[in-house]
Amino acid sequence: MKKILVSIGAVALGAATVHAESAAGMSMNDNSRVWSVAASLRGFYDDNYTTSTKGSERETFGMSISPSISVKVPMDQTTLGFRYIYGATWYADRSSLNSTNSPWDQSHEFEALFSHSFSERNTLDISDSFVVAQEPELLNDLGNNYRTAGNNIRNHGEITFNGGLTRKLSYVLGYQNYYYDYENSGGNFFQPSLSGLLDRIEHEALFNLRYQASLKTVLVGGYNYRQVDYTSDESIALVGLTPVDSTIRNSRSHIIYAGIDQNFTKEITATLRVGAQFTDYYNDPNSSKSTTPWVSGSLAYTYAPGSNFRLGVSHMLNQTDVVAPDPVTGSVTTDQESTVIFGNLTHQFTSNLSGSLRGQIQISQFQNGLYDGSSDTFYDVGADLTYRFNNHFSGQLGYNYSTLTSDIATRDYDRNHVYIGVTAAY
Repeated sequence: MKKILVSIGAVALGAATVHAESAAGMSMNDNSRVWSVAASLRGFYDDNYTTSTKGSERETFGMSISPSISVKVPMDQTTLGFRYIYGATWYADRSSLNSTNSPWDQSHEFEALFSHSFSERNTLDISDSFVVAQEPELLNDLGNNYRTAGNNIRNHGEITFNGGLTRKLSYVLGYQNYYYDYENSGGNFFQPSLSGLLDRIEHEALFNLRYQASLKTVLVGGYNYRQVDYTSDESIALVGLTPVDSTIRNSRSHIIYAGIDQNFTKEITATLRVGAQFTDYYNDPNSSKSTTPWVSGSLAYTYAPGSNFRLGVSHMLNQTDVVAPDPVTGSVTTDQESTVIFGNLTHQFTSNLSGSLRGQIQISQFQNGLYDGSSDTFYDVGADLTYRFNNHFSGQLGYNYSTLTSDIATRDYDRNHVYIGVTAAY
């Protein structure tokens, strides 16, 4: 399953790993319990909870409550899984403002998984992750690293079929899509809304061949087709004297790559895909076609029971909330060419105490438009400790720092977030 997901080349490789697990990440190894429930209570301090630019920050104390339920039904050849996480966050600063805005934010995460083995060589995996949220790590949109008020929706659906042709040769057929719907709407070409800039559906289909070169080595060659369709009918820019809507940024990409899956030892595994992405912005006659590198890779090392390290990298195109047209060429900002590097270290100090370190760097260069060649750089690092009092209760202490620096004025921000909390699980 994990190898198939690496093959599909998900755009949000780094963010998905550093932050919450996806539906495909639900553990299917522990068959001791069909269902489980949990609830977390945390208090926190955040020095820039609105992710505002420097000089406009708002700080706050607050608390969050997050109950969850998971259901897993393993059968002989089929596994079904479902998880729901509810989040409610209270901000003291918003409460003291006495504004019409509620001091509470709410989030919902729904995840579902279906896995079926027709035979030893032929398997089908289907997963879906639906989120209503405000924080960027939950929305998992590389084109928007800001906290966004409102009930913003992200859905990620995925289906893969793994089939065997011979003892050494197999293939993977897959399809995934991302759907984004931001609540902020009603903009125009002078001040476009987030809905106008980022509402879209991203489709990606793949086919690749896998050759078992040795017991520990699999060679991979493949092709992905990616299409981005913007769904808002709002005007987002003025090109010359003509207002244009979001569909001017629609694109089609052909991705060709080769790679390897390598098991160095039982504890160390690696995957790498390297290729090229050919993209056509077919609705914008002023934006040139692009040819960019395409890379997806990861290294995983389990060095002790309960202790592991993972490092990953991706380089590909992603969408952006910047649209500024170039008054000379008439082209709009179509997307970003981004490199994401992430790492995650989990260490078991004792049977009761564990900790983790995580970090992500995202370097993005704007494509076309007024800021063609300009860059955004986003850093996100965090650390936490978890102490397990018994099988049902644990305590957590954590810290997270994120910052965005940009060649474009008024985009920079810094954010520090520290929390302490308890979790009950059964």
